Amino acid sequence: MARFAPIYMTVYDGLATLGALTLSNDALTVATATSGSAVGDIGGVTSESVVTIGGADAASFEVVDGELLVGDAALEAGSYEIELIETNDEATNSPSATPFTITVTA
Repeated sequence: MARFAPIYMTVYDGLATLGALTLSNDALTVATATSGSAVGDIGGVTSESVVTIGGADAASFEVVDGELLVGDAALEAGSYEIELIETNDEATNSPSATPFTITVTA
């Protein structure tokens, strides 16, 4: 007869609450800010959430597999204002936006 370990689970009657997202890096140089280059890993994402980009400079970036990447065109030196927006149907505060400033230096 096979033995199985018991499975325990926590049942939560309420909905999830989304927290602030994190970004492992927010600074690049012009030499590294080329099309498709990684800016940083996105952290703090709740399971089953979708992360999109908003803000003034959203068109300069894209989210791919949990990473923020430089978009189709290389970036010039300057500051870029974006928001990472987490959406989750199971969260009470969805969508939730976290602002970031990405800095590109010469």
